[in-house]
Amino acid sequence: MKFQISNFKFQNCGILSLFVFTGLLLCLTNSVVYAGKKAVSKKQRLHIQKKNHDCAKCHQLSKDEALKVLKEDMTIPDVKVIEVRPGPVKGFWEVAFEAESRKVIGYLDFSKQHIIFGNLLNIKTRANLTGERLQDINRVDVSGIPLDDALVMGDKDAKHKIIVFDDPD
Repeated sequence: MKFQISNFKFQNCGILSLFVFTGLLLCLTNSVVYAGKKAVSKKQRLHIQKKNHDCAKCHQLSKDEALKVLKEDMTIPDVKVIEVRPGPVKGFWEVAFEAESRKVIGYLDFSKQHIIFGNLLNIKTRANLTGERLQDINRVDVSGIPLDDALVMGDKDAKHKIIVFDDPD
């Protein structure tokens, strides 16, 4: 079977190379297709699926795998993985973790060879996707704050409450 490069719509996402050919999507990690016939090693995965295929169904990343990448491969000491979920960009996992008492978001590619730290911005909406996620994972559930010894000013059963932390020293 012979393909000409003009038949392909090529999109290079850095780590993942995606080729769309007559409604099929070839999703390659750490590989390049030459005339559609390059051999794929055991470490590389080749998926031939329909155009709107959800790659996250085929690629999996557990908290333990993410921890290994962060702790052993990236040598980040005392790291705790909070959550792993598909990232806002295809081909990447969003890994929320805590290191040195700071919560951080990293984007790890499906091949587990590249990680991106920093803000991910949506150009059309100008939304800071990383900033929004950091707000989510840093949100505090105020119902868990013990108020037994608190100094209450105003109605104790008010609909809206403000909690102020202060150090008397």
